[in-house]
Order: sequence, then C-alpha cells, then structure tokens
Amino acid sequence: MRSALAYIALPAIFAQQAVAAPTVGLPAHGSKNVHWVDIWATIPQLTEVGNLPPAPYTQPDYVFVDSTVRATFQVSIPGKTIRLRFTNVFGATDLPIDAVTIALPDGPAGTRTIHTQTLQKVTFSGKISIIIPNGAQVVSDPIHFEVKARQDIAVTSLTQGAASRVGTRVATISAHWYFLSALEVNDPLGSTFAIVGDSITDGRGSTTNGNNRWADQLSLCLLKD
Repeated sequence: MRSALAYIALPAIFAQQAVAAPTVGLPAHGSKNVHWVDIWATIPQLTEVGNLPPAPYTQPDYVFVDSTVRATFQVSIPGKTIRLRFTNVFGATDLPIDAVTIALPDGPAGTRTIHTQTLQKVTFSGKISIIIPNGAQVVSDPIHFEVKARQDIAVTSLTQGAASRVGTRVATISAHWYFLSALEVNDPLGSTFAIVGDSITDGRGSTTNGNNRWADQLSLCLLKD
C-alpha cells in the first residue's frame, strides 16, 4: 500500500531522512509530560529517476518548483497533540518549504480534497516557512490536532523555490511520499513499534490507498487488544 499524492500547481529539490541526520527547529519544552511517539513513519531513501514526479514537476535543473504537494497518511494510535517531521537527508541542496497545512481529508486515503473546517497551519519555531539544510531533518511546532486510531490525515506542502519560472496549473497523482518522513503524537504513556521487512511488508501486491497490508491487519489486531 502506497498512498497517492495530489500535486496542484507547482517548492524545490526534495529529499527523503537518516537516523543520524541532524535535526533543526522546535524549541525544547522541558516537560516530563512530553513524550513523542511515531504514529506514521517511513524510511527515506535516495530517490531514483523512476521515482521522480512526472513532468512538469521534474525538470533538468529542479524538482517541485512552485508546487503544492498534498499527501494522505493513516496514523496508528490516537492523540490530541501532534507534530510533523520533514527530511532533506539525501538532498544535494537546501530544501525551502514555504508553507505547510494539516487537515482531515474529505474522502478515503489518496483523495485530493479536505474538510476545510479542520485546516490548520503548521509552524516551525513560530514561522510558517523553513529552509531545511541538505543532510538534515526538521520537526514542526506541536499542533493541537486530535486524531483517532487508523484515521487518515492530509498534509499539504508549498515549495516555491528560487527558480523564476511560471507555475503550471495542473494536477496529477503519484504513488510516492515526498518531504514528510514521520508523524508524531505527544503521548506520555504510549508506545509504538516498527516492522522491518522486504517489499511485502512495504505493501507490494496490496491495494494502493487500501491500507490492507499484513502489517495493517496486525495493527487492527493490536488495537482490538
């Protein structure tokens, strides 16, 4: 299962995170009640040519300039305060992200539309934009955004970049995730675990946006317990 992305209109060279990558952003809170737990995560990798977005989003000298990228993600456990983790660990240049929002999708995983009344801006140390250095990852400020177990959420990123070229007002779908590497919830008593495996674990042969991998079935069983 891979969630599809909706590209609308057309910010710069993207990348995907490493465990030892430096993290910037988010001031320390110093509270014993702060314990961040991953509720969705993926392992970033160096992007192959075949995984690049289609034209016009990929050009010889840039990717995702003047673009809006919306992706849906299904979280594992519930929570009331979340934060987002973005990555540029494999980037050759800095990654400018000009704006990020989070909302509930108006439909199943992979849908382009959102429930506008749930829309919230995402900030980084109080600012709506951030430049992620190549080789680094960042976390957003905490967001009061309640999620339920196995609920889909939509994250939209605007990446205008530095190229002086008119954006192309088109939309397309791609079965890849870009920019975002994890969603985290503040849960002082909660915990999650990671499943490491081959392409079957990743969803090979399952239904795109169906969330019906064997790992998803295991998640359902754990939630029932």
